[in-house]
Amino acid sequence: MAVAAGVSTFPLGALVDQRLRPLLLVLGATSVGLVALGVLLGVASLGPVAAVGLGVELVVSLHRRGAAIDGRTPLVAAGSLVVAELVEWSASARTAGLPGEPARQRIARLAALAVAALAVTAALAGVVELPFGDDLALAAVGAAGVALVTVAVTATARRAGEAD
Repeated sequence: MAVAAGVSTFPLGALVDQRLRPLLLVLGATSVGLVALGVLLGVASLGPVAAVGLGVELVVSLHRRGAAIDGRTPLVAAGSLVVAELVEWSASARTAGLPGEPARQRIARLAALAVAALAVTAALAGVVELPFGDDLALAAVGAAGVALVTVAVTATARRAGEAD
């Protein structure tokens, strides 16, 4: 929950239009609440939903900013990945006992995935440099593209790790 709470604060720093602050606080609190429910109830599917909420929070914060993709975007992407994975770990430990894979290997794999997500998202943000302006739809498309590539890298890394 601490990771989700930390990630939810990043978009607040990018906010230009202070009228959106209450919306960001609700999105962040909802995402952290979903993480808490996922952990307490053992529902792994709430992790990705919370991660999407954190991404939406970032997109809303960048709306009306008029600048290129913010430097916080890679941090939110990697942090959201970590949040979703930690909720899944918690749920699987709750329902099936401790995972078969040693904790060190699992942590190392998660760290590698987070670094890969951070690197890919940072590279995309640097290459794309989409100005958001007032077009929230364009901001959402850009954020969705970054998220899609992050998911693709994660899935590929997982498949490679499972083959080992």
